[in-house]
Amino acid sequence: MNRIAGGDLAEYRRRIAEAYLGEFQGVALFTEFGVQLGSDADKRAKLAALVNLERCTAEELWPLIARYGLGPFDYAAAETVGRHWALRAETWDGMIGMLLRDLPPYVAAYDALLDSAPGADRPMLGYLAAHERALLRFAQLEAQGRGADSLIDVQRLLEVQRRLRHVIRESAESDFE
Repeated sequence: MNRIAGGDLAEYRRRIAEAYLGEFQGVALFTEFGVQLGSDADKRAKLAALVNLERCTAEELWPLIARYGLGPFDYAAAETVGRHWALRAETWDGMIGMLLRDLPPYVAAYDALLDSAPGADRPMLGYLAAHERALLRFAQLEAQGRGADSLIDVQRLLEVQRRLRHVIRESAESDFE
């Protein structure tokens, strides 16, 4: 098979690999920004949730990485990019503004990747697209001064993943009984 829903398999694989590395960039971005914030406990807690979302999304993409034999990856370079983004943002408002500017093309790209995906890849790529929309919604709510509500979509998505992992784990364990 050389084509995926009207596209080139090599390009499809490249886009998955790029998305996967993007999660490591996101982890570094939000981690570094947490360091820059110092003692602001509310913002650091929000950043910790965003780091968790990025890590969970990378985990969700791993089956595709394995399926398509992607890698090896330069994780250090991806983390350097993420740290550079954090330094560029400088302030909380700067980070929110950066997310509002930078995320919409990723939302569109991940939706397009999902649209081109074969059925077996759709759950993982659906999570990828949903996570990017949750990040964008976080930034929108923060920009609107609704920080108390800004993590709602992030928390819902993390809860869905936690429940699915629990079901999968129970199913796997029952296979051995």
